[in-house]
Amino acid sequence: MIKTFRLLDIRPTQFTLGMIEVQEKVEKMQKMDSKQREKYLEDRPVPCIRGPNNVLYSIDRHHLTRACWEMGIKEIFVFLVADLSHLETEEFWEVMKKAKWVFLMDQFGNGPHPEAFLPSDIKGLADNPYRSLSWMVREAKGYEKENIPFIEFYWADLFRKNIPFEFTPEGYKKAKDEALAYIKKNNLKSKDLFKKTSRDRKSS
Repeated sequence: MIKTFRLLDIRPTQFTLGMIEVQEKVEKMQKMDSKQREKYLEDRPVPCIRGPNNVLYSIDRHHLTRACWEMGIKEIFVFLVADLSHLETEEFWEVMKKAKWVFLMDQFGNGPHPEAFLPSDIKGLADNPYRSLSWMVREAKGYEKENIPFIEFYWADLFRKNIPFEFTPEGYKKAKDEALAYIKKNNLKSKDLFKKTSRDRKSS
């Protein structure tokens, strides 16, 4: 069931986001009238998990939620994916990690950090320029999400290691072109990147 919920009461499950993607969503919604905006948001409810103490945790659409906060929107549409409120805190986070419903790397590519350090609301997420680059590359059809949770972050980490750039409009454009060429040259796919990253983290 889709219902509205106070935006700042929803807990994020990641440390960072890409502010360029957030700004694009803000600009898009600013062009809508109130009815169009409500329909747009209702069609894109935030998937949430109910955790201990009945706290809601968003597992996707962090950029949309942040864009809404930037616009002064107080409530957002959500739908419940799973109710894990009966679990103790430690068990809850183990289930979240196993289901890949949480991403614990920071804006510098460091981590995983303890889940206790996650921001308490969408305001606390840090800007990750490489996550913005990852979004730009995806928009340019450089890769498909392939239904893999947080896959944009895996691509962001790959670009961080291989495509240094200046965080300027010109720098982003050049980096996007270099990233597209890098993907094509190495015939990279999301599923292969996910498997390799998962193996590397287990062995480290």
